[in-house]
Amino acid sequence: KIGLSELIHKSIYPCQLSPFCVSLQEFVAVRVQDPRVQNEGSWNSYVDFKIFLHTNSKAFTAKTSCVRRRYSEFVWLKKKLQKNVGLACS
Repeated sequence: KIGLSELIHKSIYPCQLSPFCVSLQEFVAVRVQDPRVQNEGSWNSYVDFKIFLHTNSKAFTAKTSCVRRRYSEFVWLKKKLQKNVGLACS
């Protein structure tokens, strides 16, 4: 089994898993950082994370993007990856 962060890292760096290599290939780099508890102390509190994306891919109109996403969205993604791709994520 591999962790979700390791899976993302392996899938986004095209040359030898190094974000510092020079490559003519397209790349998508994703950073997950800055966890925050929203509505702390209330019945509807939740954790979200800052997601930063940097790419040179022609599939994206914006080359950089930064959004906040809830932990539950990562759980959903993990389930979809396991079901549709057959990956074993921890």
